Parts: sequence; C-alpha cells; structure tokens
Amino acid sequence: MRSNGVLRVGLGLALVVGLGVMGTGGAGAVTMTFWEGIDHAIAYDAERVPVVDTEMNCAQLEYAEATALTIQSEQRAMGADLEKLRGWITEEISTYSTNLAKSISGVSGAIDRLAGLVLHQDHVEAFNNILRDLRADLGLANRYVALNKTLLARVQNTLIEIENAMSQKCRPTPLTAVFTPARYTTVYTEHVIDPKWSYHWTVSIPADPGCATGFTPNDPLESRASWYHADTDIGGPCVHANGGYSNGVGHPGIVTLIVTSTRFVCTLTYHGTLTGTGGLPECITKK
Repeated sequence: MRSNGVLRVGLGLALVVGLGVMGTGGAGAVTMTFWEGIDHAIAYDAERVPVVDTEMNCAQLEYAEATALTIQSEQRAMGADLEKLRGWITEEISTYSTNLAKSISGVSGAIDRLAGLVLHQDHVEAFNNILRDLRADLGLANRYVALNKTLLARVQNTLIEIENAMSQKCRPTPLTAVFTPARYTTVYTEHVIDPKWSYHWTVSIPADPGCATGFTPNDPLESRASWYHADTDIGGPCVHANGGYSNGVGHPGIVTLIVTSTRFVCTLTYHGTLTGTGGLPECITKK
C-alpha cells in the first residue's frame, strides 16, 4: 500500500482521527498508519457512546447527551472527509487505468526494441502496482465509510433515547389542581421544581373577566398559583351566574403555565377550578 503521506498530500484533507492517534515516532510516541488512525478513531468513539438506563438522573442525562453530541460532530466531520477521500481514490484509479491503457497500446510500434520493451514493462508494472494500492485503499475507504455511518446511526438512536428519558424525568409534569371549598380557593401546582427554570402563570376567563383578579401567580412558590373565586355576593371577585360557573369545571377559565429552561419551553394548561389533573405539557426543545 502507498504511504500515508501520499494519501494525505494527494487528498489535501485533514481527517479527524482523534487525540494522539497519529504520532511522529520517538520515545513514548504513538505511531499509526493512516488507516490505523481512522480505525482507532472510529473504535474510540464507538466505546464512548453512552448507555442510557432508567436510573440516570437529569445531570447524568445531560452529560450523556453532551458526550453523544461531541461524538456525532466528530464522526460527521470524519464521514465527510472519508467520502471525499473515496471520491479522490476513485478518480485516481480512473486516471491511472487510462494512462496504463495508453502505455500498453504505445508499445506496438517498438516491439522489436528490447530495451524499449523492458523499460515499457517496468513502466506498466509500476502502474499496476499503483492501481493495486489504490484499489486496496478504496476497499478500506468503503469499509470505514460504512462503519462511520453505522456509528452515526447508533449515536442518533442514543440521542433519541436520552431525549425520551429527559422528557420523562427532566420536563414539567401535568398541572394538578386542588379546590378547597371552605376557602373558595384552588391551588395549581407544577410538581417538578428546578431553580434553573422560570415559571410564568396566567389565567383567562372571558365569561367572567372580573373573576381573573382573584388569580395570584407564583403563590406560595414559583411552581404554584392560587385562584380565589368566591362569588361577589360574599365579597369575592366572581359572578357564578350567566356562564361564570359550570358544574363540570367550576369557573370556566384556562390556567396556563409556561416553564422555560435553557433547553426547552413547555406550555401547561388546566381548565377550570375543580380538583383534578391537567393535560400533558407541550414542549419545544431549544437547540
């Protein structure tokens, strides 16, 4: 096979082969051939792909995600360079094959000149040697392109697993509401509390706008809100008559909580003022 220098100089690319995999010799240095460096880099990244399990907490999942994203970035860069390398080798094979064909046809006019024939044979043999090496390189390029694609698919599946796990463990849960009749108050709670998150509460009740004035966000915690909805006839802000109250939901208002972190924005809603559990959060990942 041709030297690493021929491959790299001819290609003019800086392939990603990982830290320290290709040395220059000397005491304690790691020295690898070009293809050994590629093989090492793919194997090294494959060993680093995180394994997701149900016991991982949010911090561990975030670390696993960061590792997987780093591997994905490195392997995408390597994959792009390997594709370029494969294309370059293919072009070289075509060029040398054409030149070899021309050289073989050119000997017919000098077949009676022994010296010329010997020189020509040496030339043809050199071309054949180069073609043999190029075809071997192409086989290796095809192998590592395939391994790179397999590893990228594995990393993508791992990222999906991490995202699913984080959606269950590291996202808000549905709102719950607890109505205390003696106090004419409903307390809404988001049960996941994270000091890095922000919690923004609002309420909308078009059927009885004045009733919304009894809503207090972030009370008594950022992750809670309370709604005092006593009727106006006992000093409260709400009108139970004329659509201001429904036996099915209580006061027909929509309580909305927007939870924001550096990673996502989640919207949670709850309809009414009776005890129960709201729908699943609708989250948008910020990437």
